[in-house]
Amino acid sequence: MRRGNRIIHAVIIALWCVIISYQSYGEEGAVNATVHEKTKHTREKVAGGRRAVDPASKPDVFKYYSGEKVLLAKEFDRTMPSLRNVLMGDVAVHDARLTLNDLSYILYHTNGITRQAGGLGMKYYFRAAPSAGALYPTEIYVAIRDVEGTQKGLYYYSVKDDALYLVRAGDVAKEIIDSSGTEVSPELISALVIFTGIAHRTMWKYGERGARYVSLDTGHAAANNVLIGNALGLTVRVNTHFNAASVAHALDVNINEEQPYVITALLKNKQSIETKGNVTLRSDTGRGNGIALPPVRPEGKTELDNVIRDRRSQRVFSGERISLHTAADILFNTAGFLGRASYTRSIWDDGTTMPLRLYVIIHNVETLKNGLYEYDPKAHALHSITTADLEGPLSEACMGQRFVGKANIAVIKTISTAYLDKGEHAYTDAHIIAGALGENAYLAAESYGLGACGIGAFFDDEVNQLLGIDPAQETVVYITAIGAV
Repeated sequence: MRRGNRIIHAVIIALWCVIISYQSYGEEGAVNATVHEKTKHTREKVAGGRRAVDPASKPDVFKYYSGEKVLLAKEFDRTMPSLRNVLMGDVAVHDARLTLNDLSYILYHTNGITRQAGGLGMKYYFRAAPSAGALYPTEIYVAIRDVEGTQKGLYYYSVKDDALYLVRAGDVAKEIIDSSGTEVSPELISALVIFTGIAHRTMWKYGERGARYVSLDTGHAAANNVLIGNALGLTVRVNTHFNAASVAHALDVNINEEQPYVITALLKNKQSIETKGNVTLRSDTGRGNGIALPPVRPEGKTELDNVIRDRRSQRVFSGERISLHTAADILFNTAGFLGRASYTRSIWDDGTTMPLRLYVIIHNVETLKNGLYEYDPKAHALHSITTADLEGPLSEACMGQRFVGKANIAVIKTISTAYLDKGEHAYTDAHIIAGALGENAYLAAESYGLGACGIGAFFDDEVNQLLGIDPAQETVVYITAIGAV
């Protein structure tokens, strides 16, 4: 790529970073809708072939800090609960002070390097959370307030070095809470984990569409953080509604290059926090009683940390039939309802009410007809929409990715377009939560010996048409393909 083209490419990405940060617009809903339209895949857009990518200009997937650092543990001797038990809240309460070893464990299973491979002079790093194109736009900072074995301060989590680099000392956690609108008392917090996204890493390969993938990838990592924190018996409070500019300032990052997306608060002991609103999944399908699914069973792999470490994206499915029990278990562990009156347990509470819906395309699941269904998380039931054979149409709508049509279960997440008018965080929130749901699906599939792959590349309007939904009212945001391998 010529130098002039590189400059143009950099300028385009910088402009998109500004759009995604929503800092320069007053009509947020209109901006959200514009971003969605700009990032849609259409056959017309791709008719000219794949966009040119210069390997020499590939961004580094790591940041580098120097100076004072705290080395993190690399090996752990712990017995952990299963994914199901974590999601159900069936874990022992953590009633001691958070230690550096605890924090090491949480960070490693959030987005640490779980495997390395290489060849032909190249080295590849695989992480705890999946990422589009293995470009890993998500970075993690930790504002420590009360962790045994460390001092108060802001640290950068270096996954490559297994270390925390001190960015600056002091009570930065309280500073972030006070300036960002995070509504948790500093006295309850052991540490804040701040997730940022560097859009350039992903947009280098995927162009405008890559802006969505940054939020999805952040959702993957944040879901791991919540799950592994809960597995240790901690309460983890999630916040996506904060003043991003003030947080970027506290982190000393350029918001137009690195955008803060999520803050999780690791709370002392097992705190009870009053909820203001909830991330919910629509259960008023209006489709009758539906097909009741069998209750969830224990998984084959019993420990959540093993599941996170073993998870890989699978793009080859055998097509072998799976049982109804397995399909039901995966749907429940992806998004099923705990049974409390106020919220869906597999999604964190962050003060958001988000009208997400889950459609499911079934292929070769015993006792179920192939076709399209809607999953009702509260009733743990499937509502049949059509029994048409959708293997071919789904693959075509996913830009010719044949393996998607071979999946036993394709979970399709949609969002109400009216939600996009809710404010500056709405668009990124929708994709972060969809990414979190996708990570739950990944881990559920791994728990039961199946494979999974997140699908962010699809023709939006064609998937909407396949679902029979009006894109003016509702639109697809993410797909997870799950199948026997």
